[in-house]
Amino acid sequence: MASNLRLAILASGVILFHTSVTVLEEQLFRNEHFRATGGGAFMTLVSYSLAAICFGAAVYRQKSAAATKGVGLVEVLGGATRAKDLLTVVTVYVGTTTLTKTSLRYIDVPTQTILKSAKLLPVMAGSILILRRSFHRREWIAALMLVSGMVAFSSSSARPSLQQGAAGSGCILVALVCDALLGPYQQRVLSRGVKVAELMLYQSAGGACYMLVVCAAQGSLLPGLQLLATDATVALLLAAWAIALTIGTALVMTLVADYSAVVAICVTTLRKALSILCSFVLFPKLWGWGHPVGMALVLASVFVAKKAKKPPRQDAGPQAV
Repeated sequence: MASNLRLAILASGVILFHTSVTVLEEQLFRNEHFRATGGGAFMTLVSYSLAAICFGAAVYRQKSAAATKGVGLVEVLGGATRAKDLLTVVTVYVGTTTLTKTSLRYIDVPTQTILKSAKLLPVMAGSILILRRSFHRREWIAALMLVSGMVAFSSSSARPSLQQGAAGSGCILVALVCDALLGPYQQRVLSRGVKVAELMLYQSAGGACYMLVVCAAQGSLLPGLQLLATDATVALLLAAWAIALTIGTALVMTLVADYSAVVAICVTTLRKALSILCSFVLFPKLWGWGHPVGMALVLASVFVAKKAKKPPRQDAGPQAV
């Protein structure tokens, strides 16, 4: 009973905070002044900075209380290979998060959510072209569902200009490739004894350094800071967004650690559906038959693909996920 209650609380928290993230994102990107002066690069700089502070405090408390003995940054960077792995994690983490936010300059939140769910497609394409790997029939069915769902969804959506659509889709495509690389490299770093909170600290601090350079280079750093100082509404929205994102990310990682990746996928898939629904309710858009059909196909394909990867049941030992 206690475990079920904990699961319900974690799942509710993930749904609440991550749905809030998407709603606040859409509200921010509807502000033309924010789109022009801040945008995806500046907002990710804010989120990385906040996350680095929060996870830095958590790691400091862990070390001070000696509750767990993690591996410090010096040990992680003990060799060239380890340093390369950590740098790769930070780079692809920045790539997937920043490009996902930047895509909102060109496409709306529901379209972004649907496209971001298509992680299976670049993974399959890369595996076929590079690894010459074959796939289970269910994975091909899942890919067909994904493509059909995206076509159905986009057929009912307001179409952006060709240039905007290509830019938004390009951002999501590169973000998906980074996302596909992120998991394996995170697992490699974690296998060296790094704790989850420490990894999040390294990712966030490294991401903040990356985005500080990017914002300074593109000229959005000073205008973004000036906007925060002069527009209280944008400042509050951005602060609320960064806080919700930090808490939501921590809850998802806790869900994976305490239960399983399958449980996390179920919860985050439900969150995506609710986020799309909230976007249509709170920010009215053209609604057509392709939206519910496309959304159902795309989200259901996640479960079909996961089922195809599930290993056969073995009598000895627990089942891997």
